[in-house]
Amino acid sequence: MTGWMRAVATAGLLLGAAQTAFAWGAIAVDDESGQTARDVGYGYVTGANSEAAAERGAMAECRKRNSKNCKVVLTFESCGAYAVDKSNWGTSEGVSENASRRNAIAQCGKAACKVAVAVCN
Repeated sequence: MTGWMRAVATAGLLLGAAQTAFAWGAIAVDDESGQTARDVGYGYVTGANSEAAAERGAMAECRKRNSKNCKVVLTFESCGAYAVDKSNWGTSEGVSENASRRNAIAQCGKAACKVAVAVCN
């Protein structure tokens, strides 16, 4: 193996190790028009080893809470939030829970929007 091939192989191993160090999270909700943040059914998972595992975990947690129409609304690697009012909703991934909350409310777009769930890995 030449020097440059060894360097590429080493870089690939390091990149693979770095990618597995990240954890995934997801939020799933069961939300109908007219519901407030207190009414929304939801489930979330943090610390999953893949995006797909996070989605499956969030769906399972949402269904455990007697929510039947769950859907994944957000996957994230740091923090995530879901905000809602009676007719609008918004999600956000952020570097902190507070940033995620602020951005989800802004994306929801109404003064009445409240955060239903916000979590971090």
